[in-house]
Amino acid sequence: MSLLAPTSLLVRAQHFSRGVNNLMATRSKPIHEVFTHVGPFSLGGGVTIDSCSPQYDDGAMACARTGWVNPKADSTFVQAASNLASYSRIEVKDKLSDKNLSLLVLVGHGTAGLISTGDGTVPRTAQGYISSATYGAWQPFFANIRGHGQFLTLLGCDCGAGAAGAQFLYQLATLINMPVQGRTGLIYLSCPGAYVSYQNGSVWQVAQPGVLPTPINPPTGSLRAIPPQAIWLKAKGMVPIGSIESVTISSPAGRTANLTSETALSLITMANLDQPLTAPGDPTAVLTAKIVISFKQRRTKFQMTFLVFNDRLLRHDNDPATFNLCSPGFTEALHRLWI
Repeated sequence: MSLLAPTSLLVRAQHFSRGVNNLMATRSKPIHEVFTHVGPFSLGGGVTIDSCSPQYDDGAMACARTGWVNPKADSTFVQAASNLASYSRIEVKDKLSDKNLSLLVLVGHGTAGLISTGDGTVPRTAQGYISSATYGAWQPFFANIRGHGQFLTLLGCDCGAGAAGAQFLYQLATLINMPVQGRTGLIYLSCPGAYVSYQNGSVWQVAQPGVLPTPINPPTGSLRAIPPQAIWLKAKGMVPIGSIESVTISSPAGRTANLTSETALSLITMANLDQPLTAPGDPTAVLTAKIVISFKQRRTKFQMTFLVFNDRLLRHDNDPATFNLCSPGFTEALHRLWI
């Protein structure tokens, strides 16, 4: 029996065809409408990269390691701070100011107000990440970076986004006495060479020492109220929404929720599962949930798993090149499941 009642959700054949046509139009959109492809990030400067194992890397850190010459690796924030403090006046030509700057770069998986330093996509250990909420733990070690550079970049998704991101950058900038920047949106890395792409609408949030910047929220799409008529899956094509039997969500911490039909429909609507995108690389984001949808179609049962990053980006588990960007409200709806 379908979780989502056919009387309210299944549509007539002509509407289904219209949904297919709309989907094809979506999939043919140039990728630059969603992402800005920049090219190699920076092949100079003092760099340390999260050395997380493949189990906790979606491919982004492996790509990052191909982008710099002899980058240092960190498995804890103690090591990350030591690596950055070991660099002394490694100067790189800044394209905007045409000046030589001593640049430092910390590469990891990020979310608002957090970047990994060994834990990869799942922050879970005491020293595997730094965040605005754990300042007291990493502050004594990152204080040693003071005087070893002129500018620190956090290369991870959403590190500078929102109030948490602004506070995080402010903490770092004031502690190490240099400007610190973090992106307010998603960052993708592709191999070889750590080619970087940014989510359109995102910017670099910059904090100066002693100055708390005004928060900048991550870019959001349009509100969506009308449910999709079908879900696009690479192996199945368009699958009618009425063939969904169950929807289960779990968190990295082990919490699980079996959704009611109303909640499932709401999340599926905001997840834009009928609007897939091919992203230009692997996201430097944090895994926040896993969604498993069970289908029954023509007496055949099958499942599809979606990995949720930073509460707003879905990645198809059996087709890692395919993503869905969620509409506003998805993050809040996801959080309500754990309350």
